[in-house]
Amino acid sequence: MTDKLKISQWKQENRVITLCCAILFVWWSGLGGSELYGIPSLFLLFYLLYLGQQGKFSTVCQGAVLKMQNFFIHLNPKWLKILFIIHSCLWAGVVILRYYSFNLWTFDAGLHSNIIYNMSQGEFFSSYLYVNNLGDHFTPILVFISLLYKIVPTIHWMMLSKVTAYLFAGVLLYRACLKGEGGFPKNKLAAIWLAGLWFLFYAPIVNSVRYEFQASSLAPPLIIIAFLSMQKKKWWAFAFTMVLLLGVKEHLGAVWIGFGAYKLLQSKSDRKLGIFLILGGILSIYLVMYQVMPFFRDGRAAWSGGERIGPFVDIPPKILYFIKLLIPFLFIPLIFWKNGIMAMPAIGINLISKLATMYSSHYHYDDVAATLLFIATAISIPHCNFKKIKQALFVSQKKQWALLVLFFFSIGLLPYSNLRFLKKAIPTNVDWQINQELEAFDRSTKGSYIAVQDVLGAHFNRKKIELIIHRKGKNCVDSFRHSLNRNPISVEYYVLAPAVSHYQIADMQQCLRDFSERKDMQRLDNYNHLVIFKQS
Repeated sequence: MTDKLKISQWKQENRVITLCCAILFVWWSGLGGSELYGIPSLFLLFYLLYLGQQGKFSTVCQGAVLKMQNFFIHLNPKWLKILFIIHSCLWAGVVILRYYSFNLWTFDAGLHSNIIYNMSQGEFFSSYLYVNNLGDHFTPILVFISLLYKIVPTIHWMMLSKVTAYLFAGVLLYRACLKGEGGFPKNKLAAIWLAGLWFLFYAPIVNSVRYEFQASSLAPPLIIIAFLSMQKKKWWAFAFTMVLLLGVKEHLGAVWIGFGAYKLLQSKSDRKLGIFLILGGILSIYLVMYQVMPFFRDGRAAWSGGERIGPFVDIPPKILYFIKLLIPFLFIPLIFWKNGIMAMPAIGINLISKLATMYSSHYHYDDVAATLLFIATAISIPHCNFKKIKQALFVSQKKQWALLVLFFFSIGLLPYSNLRFLKKAIPTNVDWQINQELEAFDRSTKGSYIAVQDVLGAHFNRKKIELIIHRKGKNCVDSFRHSLNRNPISVEYYVLAPAVSHYQIADMQQCLRDFSERKDMQRLDNYNHLVIFKQS
């Protein structure tokens, strides 16, 4: 190759890398909204198509990939630590500011905070559902967070515990890859790839962190610790962590089944352990769902019972959901299915549901399944011959186009960055004023029974609290109670804030009129943004 051709290829490789960096920066920064990163993506697409027409796609792309590989291999670890600190601070900022900007709903953030507060007071009880909270979701692990509520009762403990679990799980994955622990690859590139997916690019995990709170968000580090303990034959640590997982949520027996299926397929010596874990997982799900939770609900069936099961509903969206889960992993858990099978029980729980939210990857439902897919991918990487794969993809022109389609489809699957979430969570001046009024009201009415607008529930730590729910065509005063049978209650104060979200209230103005027209209601005058009615 002549010097002129070398310089030309060098420039072309740098253009590809520059466009990739531009996509990454515009996406992460959120400049111009959610779709602006599509502009440099289009430039990259057109440029790659041009290279393909010139017959230079293979050589330029391979050269660009090699440069990026060398960059990451020689990257000083201190820069990764700095990026991790920035990333951690951004997520901590998101979950804290969402509280002050009224972006945390009573269901699920306020509900769980109330449960944890009641635990800190020595009682397993959900004030909003008026039931033992172990009958709502089987989450005894929340007891650990309740110890922090004893210091200062604030929802920030709960939200930061979720972020801490997420960050710790990512660190565990990264370190296991660097050190080659538990069958993970001793490979820096693999560690950076998986860490990049976990912290930035894999929508199911990022969206589960973005979601308000579910106890299952605490599971990822426990799942990784359990797997590493199992692989290292640290049986006491393995047994303790696996039992602890059962107290995270009622469906965590799926992790037992997944690990059991994985062990069953590995070798004859592991079959007994595999069978034990599978049977133990099935038994735990049955007992918790159909014996323990109904017991704490006075014999009533659990929320997530048979009425939510619909395995043959929405087949095309479910297939697309499954494909989208695997694309960022290059389908490695499917190719090495004996490893990937550990994630199938958790994924299957979402697929047999008829609730579209469970197979949308937009909520918290993938936190367990996604963690298992990361593990399955990591332990499969040592068996991948990436040199042959790269050669096969770049030699054939048809495969080059297929690779191009896969690449841009992956770009389309990018979630919001945490910086974008942070921007959306910044409180306004009115938000700060409402917060101050809520604090003053909370101090002056300790011990009183109150009913609150949905987005205000997370701001109160008390047992005597109710949620205002206004259905269209109903009287707001009479329809506020949650749809559970309960003893008659005497609410003293009704708290609304028209300036923030009206979620769960069909018509705020009608709701205010309904309260104003009641002769037994007196509106308090010493609030500028809150509308508070006292029942006489």
